This record gives sequence, C-alpha cells and structure tokens, in this order.
Amino acid sequence: MPHPLGSIDVKLNREGSSGVRGVVTLPEGLTGSFNWQGQTVTLHGGENTLALN
Repeated sequence: MPHPLGSIDVKLNREGSSGVRGVVTLPEGLTGSFNWQGQTVTLHGGENTLALN
C-alpha cells in the first residue's frame, strides 16, 4: 500500500481456525497498530513480525 513515507507491505497467513501469522513492514519513521480479534500489536518503522491467536 503506498504511503507518503514509502510502501507499507503486509504478508499474512491464517494460523489454525482463529490465528494469524505474518510480517508488516512500515517505512522508517512511521508507527501504527495491528488489531486482531481484540488483540493489538504496536508497529514501528521496519519489519514487524506477528503471531496472534
């Protein structure tokens, strides 16, 4: 996904019946959050590895 600071890349796979595993890469200097079934992971610039059930 394009962003003024660079590209946001998201690669996710389902893990079992309710989980998710993957990588979200944000441009340096950008922060954000990933929400999945009531869980929130804080994201920072660079590669962020996710493993949520």
